[in-house]
Amino acid sequence: MQDMRSNAYNFRWKPGRNARFKETEVCQTCCKLRNVCEVCFLDVEYGLPVQVRDNTLNLNSNQAVPKSDVNI
Repeated sequence: MQDMRSNAYNFRWKPGRNARFKETEVCQTCCKLRNVCEVCFLDVEYGLPVQVRDNTLNLNSNQAVPKSDVNI
């Protein structure tokens, strides 16, 4: 999970007049690969924390990211 946060571009915004600031936590590329929200770090499809989703679906980090000769 540390690798995902190291390449993040931090964007900060205020969603409403009386709202608190929100900020991106994870880089956009990592989010697209893992199907995760950049801000809340929840799975987009199930709404679960990534760690819970991976444990429930028995996903290994090596299986979650496609591998090919181009990526290596």
